[in-house]
Amino acid sequence: MSVSDEKAPLGCCICMEPYVSIENVNKLPCGHLFHRLCITEWTRKGNVSCPLCRGPTGEPCPTNWIERRLFDVQDICKEKPHIAEYYKAQLRLVYKNVTERIEVAMKKIDSF
Repeated sequence: MSVSDEKAPLGCCICMEPYVSIENVNKLPCGHLFHRLCITEWTRKGNVSCPLCRGPTGEPCPTNWIERRLFDVQDICKEKPHIAEYYKAQLRLVYKNVTERIEVAMKKIDSF
């Protein structure tokens, strides 16, 4: 898909700016397009899923990010206990995503 295709989105949903050049656009495994800098910053912040469909970005989920996120959640939940369930659900989603990735990797290793 190129930026000029009729079915291509008009712009990046992260920054809401239009695509100017295909060289500045990244396509995730799910097929969604984003500005290269926008999606790089998105994953650098620890996001491991597409901002639109929550499919995997193809970026690794570093253990230190998970540990850092757990400490953040603990601090936030102490201050705002009413949002604890939301963060629990988010952490379960991350755990499920990481677990599924590990299982896929293990199956690939076993096939060798």
